[in-house]
Amino acid sequence: MRCLTNMQRCKILLVTAWIVFGSIGWCMAGTDEIDEAGSRTTYQAGAWPAGIAVGDVNGDGLNDIVCANYNDNTISVFIQDNGRLLEQATYSTFLNPLGVGIGDIDLDGRNEVSVVCAGADIMSIFGQPTIINGSISIRYGSITLDGTVSLSGIKTFAGEIKIDEKSMGKAWLIDNNLCLFQVMYGTVTLLGSGTLNGHISRMSSFTLEGAIKVSDGLNTFDANVSLSGETGKTLINIANYATKRAPYGLSMGDINGDARDDIVVANLGAESISIFNWLENIPRSYQYLYHSFTFAKEMSLTMEGDKIFVHMVYSAGKMPFGIDIEDINIDGQQDVVCVNYQSSDMNVFLQENGILKPTATLTTGPNPTSVQCGDINNDGFPEIIVSSLGGGMISIFTPYKLIGTYATHDARSGGVDIGDINNDGLKDVAVSNDTSNTVSMFIQGKDGLLTLQKSCQTGRSPGSCKIADINNDGINEVITGDAQSDTITVHYP
Repeated sequence: MRCLTNMQRCKILLVTAWIVFGSIGWCMAGTDEIDEAGSRTTYQAGAWPAGIAVGDVNGDGLNDIVCANYNDNTISVFIQDNGRLLEQATYSTFLNPLGVGIGDIDLDGRNEVSVVCAGADIMSIFGQPTIINGSISIRYGSITLDGTVSLSGIKTFAGEIKIDEKSMGKAWLIDNNLCLFQVMYGTVTLLGSGTLNGHISRMSSFTLEGAIKVSDGLNTFDANVSLSGETGKTLINIANYATKRAPYGLSMGDINGDARDDIVVANLGAESISIFNWLENIPRSYQYLYHSFTFAKEMSLTMEGDKIFVHMVYSAGKMPFGIDIEDINIDGQQDVVCVNYQSSDMNVFLQENGILKPTATLTTGPNPTSVQCGDINNDGFPEIIVSSLGGGMISIFTPYKLIGTYATHDARSGGVDIGDINNDGLKDVAVSNDTSNTVSMFIQGKDGLLTLQKSCQTGRSPGSCKIADINNDGINEVITGDAQSDTITVHYP
C-alpha cells in the first residue's frame, strides 16, 4: 500500500485526523446541557463511515445519502423512498474509501457517485445502470425460437438471450437503439442486427420494439424484439482513475463552466490537489489546458470517446485534508479551497479568465479537517468555514483573510457544513464534535452573526456532517457519519 509511509501510518492519520463525527441533543447556546431526547433516527452503515455525500443517486429527484466505509472497503447507499430512507445497499470499493461526492460528470441527466480510496490511491466512479428486460421471437425456417432478453449498462447495454430458459446467446443495445445479438442454435450461429423503435429515457421507464433481420450465414430470417427498461435502481463501478498519494477529501462541481461536474481531490500524502475534468475536443478546451499548465505542476490527458479526460495536479500545504468548490469572489467562476491538516493552513485557488490560479495561503486553527463555502452573514458573498480538529472551533474567512472564529464547546471539532437549519431562509452552520459525540448547530441571526443555539446527540465519533432535506418535507435535516458506531444519524429540527 502507498497510503503514506505504510498502512499503520495511514490508519493513525485517520484516527487522529478524521475522528470528527459528533453527537449532542438539543440545548441552548452557551450551556453544556444536552437533551438526549432530541428527534433523530439512526441507520446502520458499514465499518467506520468516514465520508458522507447527499444528492439524487437514483434519478427520482429526491436526496439520497452515500457514505464511504473506511474499514470494510464499501460505500453504503441510502435511497429516499416516500420520505424515509431505505436500508443501505453496499458496493465494494478499493482499499480505505474516504471522500465521496455526487454529481453529473457526463451531462446525461443522471448523477454519478465518486469516491476516493486512501489506501489504493484511486478514485472510483459509480454510475446508474439502465436495466432492460424483454422478449425475442426468431423465425428460423419453419421453427420459431421464443426467448427472453436481459441487458444492463450505462451507454452500451449488454446481456444474454435465453431460449427455453437456457442461455443461448448474447445481446447488445447501443445508445442509438441499434440492437445486435448472437444466438447459438444447435451447431448454427444466428447473427441479428437492426434498430428498435422508441427512446431510451435516462430519467424514467421506456419501451423499445421492432422487427430486425437475422442471418445464419446463408439465409436471412425475421425476428421481433420487445424490450422495456428503467434507470437508477442500483449502481455499478464504471471507471477508476489514479490519484496522487493517500487521497482524503473530495468535492464535485463545475470548475471550467461547461455545465459538467468536475471533481477535485485532496491528496493528503502528496501535498497536492487533483483536478479531474472531462472536456469537449474543441479549441476552447486546448486553450484552457494550455493556460492551466502555467499553474499546475502536472497534467495528463487521455481521450475517452469524444471527450478529453484531464488530470491536473496543483501544489498544496502539508497533509491536505478537506476540499470544496464554490464561486467565493462572485465573478461567475468556480473556485477551490483546501485545508491542510499538518501545516494548519488553507490554500485558496481563484479562477481568473477561466483559469484556476493559486491565490492565497491563510492560517487556520490547529489541524483543520473540513472546509465549506456559503453565505453565513447574509451579505451576498460566500464565506469560507473551516473546522479545526485541534482547536475546538470554526473559523470564518473571506478569500483573503480571517474575519472571525466561534468556539464549538468541544476540543475536537471536525466535519462542517452550511445550510438553512431552522427554515428561515438564512444559511446556518453545523459542526460535528468527536470528544462529546455531538453535532453543534450555529444559527444565523438577522444581524448576520452565528449563535450556538442547538446541539444533538449522535453516535460515537461523528465526523462527516451534512445539511440537506432527506425526507422531502422542504425542511433540512442534519446528518452525521458516526465512525465508531458504524452508523449515520439524521437529526430533525
